[in-house]
Amino acid sequence: MEAFEDHLHRTAPQRRGSDLLLDEDAEIRLDAFCFALAWFDRVYRDGVVAPGSPLVTVGSSDGVEGLVARVPDYAVMDLQVQVRLAEIALGALRDATDETACLAAPTFAGSPDVGGADADLIVGRCLIEIKSISRPELLTDKVIWQLAGYVLLDYDDAYHLDEVGFYMSRIGWLTTWPTEEFFRLLGSRVPLPRLRADFAKECRSLPGERRHC
Repeated sequence: MEAFEDHLHRTAPQRRGSDLLLDEDAEIRLDAFCFALAWFDRVYRDGVVAPGSPLVTVGSSDGVEGLVARVPDYAVMDLQVQVRLAEIALGALRDATDETACLAAPTFAGSPDVGGADADLIVGRCLIEIKSISRPELLTDKVIWQLAGYVLLDYDDAYHLDEVGFYMSRIGWLTTWPTEEFFRLLGSRVPLPRLRADFAKECRSLPGERRHC
């Protein structure tokens, strides 16, 4: 993490007024860091190191460079393509918001009630769920209700979410809805504060083993 954060500090990819895609060497290293850190994120979420994980064969003597070197070239190239797509699809949104208005992996007041829940990204007052599939019609009911669940877990309206949406990173496709309209499309006919209150009551009444989002 120290090496990753040092790289971010030196290259400042979040800086407005510059290209999202860094210079070639800097971008390759950043993408390799991100992919390697995803291995650790999987362990954090699953609680175990999967048998096929590269972390199984990484020794303490390998260091940061040894870990990054295990990231396959195709993975770095895939991330570079997604960054190029993001420059087009998210460029206007990026330019219209300050970096301090962007929050990755936000949690909510109700997250502990479902065993922990963190969303993907909040930009300003827009909650965005990021998916890597390439066909919008493959978005399942489960992920749509997942997005709704994140909004409802914001019991105290801490983020003032007035827009929600999906971003499909492999095709550079962003679609959003006003929050109230999103819930109307899901069949809701009551105000959002009441939905949150009812949702909170329901979540807190669940047995511990069923509290998982």
